[in-house]
Amino acid sequence: MRWVISLVVTAILALVLQQFMPWWSIAVAAGAVGLLLTRGPWESLITGFLAISLYWFAYAFWIDHDTGQILTTRIAQLFGLSGPWPLMVMTGLTGGLCGAMACLAGYSFRKLF
Repeated sequence: MRWVISLVVTAILALVLQQFMPWWSIAVAAGAVGLLLTRGPWESLITGFLAISLYWFAYAFWIDHDTGQILTTRIAQLFGLSGPWPLMVMTGLTGGLCGAMACLAGYSFRKLF
């Protein structure tokens, strides 16, 4: 149950921080949760990855829906992708990797001291 709470807190904290800060604020959110809530290295890695990747995928889907697929289709064409869905998946994976490393760094920092 604590794992789910960490997941939700990471996603909500990232959502709030990204309203006022640049994209890298997801690392601040995931690092803070890794520092305070996670109990092991694998839990922190998976929590950070899933929380941020699901958040960024949902946000990319919302932008795709809000713009009527105009923006995502054009950007997907720039990258040579077949449509907006691979672009949204790549967006989620990129954010997830950043979140996973930040959450693991927060956990490791707590273990260091």
